[in-house]
Amino acid sequence: MEDDDESLHESLHERALANELSALRSLFEYHPDGIVTLKSNGIIARANVALEGLTGFYAEQIVGKAWIEVIAPERRADAVEALHVAMRGESVERESLLLDRLGNRLDVTLKLVPLRAEDAVRGAYAIFRDIGAQKRAERAIELQSERLRRLYELAAQPGGTFDDKIDATLALGVEIFEFDCAFATQVADGNEIVRNLAGACDGAGVRRGARLPDPPPWGSIVSVPLHLGAQAYGTLAFVGRVAHRHALAERDREILQLVALFVTSLIERSVQSERIEALAFTDSVTGLPNRVLFDLRIEHTLATARRYERGFAVMYLDLDHFKTINDRFGHPVGDRVLAAFGQRLAAQLRESDTVARLGGDEFALLQPIVDGPSDAADLARKVHTALQEPIDVDGVAHDARASIGIALYPGDGATAEELIVQADRALYAAKHQGRNRWSFANEPAVRSRLTTRRLPER
Repeated sequence: MEDDDESLHESLHERALANELSALRSLFEYHPDGIVTLKSNGIIARANVALEGLTGFYAEQIVGKAWIEVIAPERRADAVEALHVAMRGESVERESLLLDRLGNRLDVTLKLVPLRAEDAVRGAYAIFRDIGAQKRAERAIELQSERLRRLYELAAQPGGTFDDKIDATLALGVEIFEFDCAFATQVADGNEIVRNLAGACDGAGVRRGARLPDPPPWGSIVSVPLHLGAQAYGTLAFVGRVAHRHALAERDREILQLVALFVTSLIERSVQSERIEALAFTDSVTGLPNRVLFDLRIEHTLATARRYERGFAVMYLDLDHFKTINDRFGHPVGDRVLAAFGQRLAAQLRESDTVARLGGDEFALLQPIVDGPSDAADLARKVHTALQEPIDVDGVAHDARASIGIALYPGDGATAEELIVQADRALYAAKHQGRNRWSFANEPAVRSRLTTRRLPER
């Protein structure tokens, strides 16, 4: 009876042990992490299903091989050292890189647990947990942070024009998004004009200051609208000459919106700067340069003339009998006459010349290159002729003739102030002589060189 009880007890113990071993084998085989059993010399004794799924290796392909062969070369020394720690009876965990069947590196955490038998460490379990998604997320965050850093660093750089900064921002976007070309447009008079660009845009037919090609000859394009306040301004676009290999990811679209924000901000600041400059340097009635800008240009012309030892002319103009127009028809009509008068003056000039309204009915002309009095006389004659035709305002013809005083550099003065004073004196001399004519500051010196100084009055 006692023998039967002992036999039953042993049978139950063996069954329990068998169940326990089966449970351990099941835990090993179906654990979600990849696991290999290592001998003390690092040879793989077993590999579970999860490792096969992780690496693409079948168990029979790696069993019997050194486990170090499935570790990326740059991490093998660290893995060897970790196994030594495990063989001393200590568990150890660290990040590593596992190689799959194609040689790709897989981000994993490697945990080595001592394998004990008969109170001795006989090997180790190597447990590989896939952290690829986590690492990709971390790298994406790092990449996004680096992109943001570069954008903000670019925006904070001192110096350079607004257009320079816009171009640099577009160039950074081309690099980030891996497109061929980037551009920002402005819609004007129904046409979309390229304002700024960066990258290899010639291949897409995109040129600064030109209309945007229609239809666009590109393989791929990503664009966002640009607004200044609530008003539509244009478009920011990144284009490729061939189809782009992938759509922009969400994080890329976030950067795209930020690039658009930066570009819009720079354009807005540029527009504001232009408005401020216009207020500072432009006459509000005629749209011509004002006295401040005229003074700057004459100083620049003077410096250039000194350097290259050449002459230039300064002319002062004053409308004859303009006070009568203001007194009879009012200042609004007078302003329209002044604006039309300024347009006529500007139409007679070369691109290098300057006409400015100095205030009231006084205007000034700067002719930056003259070889002698005849050049200045030719321009004065041209202006004089253009001013003989009355200016029509609401069906009423207004005479807008002018007296003109001319000073020449260097004969009439060595400084801008001296030349302006001499031109002003010549102007009053012309008025004293009967108006509607021009007069040189140094009339006797040029009289013998000029045969015609005045056209008949109408």
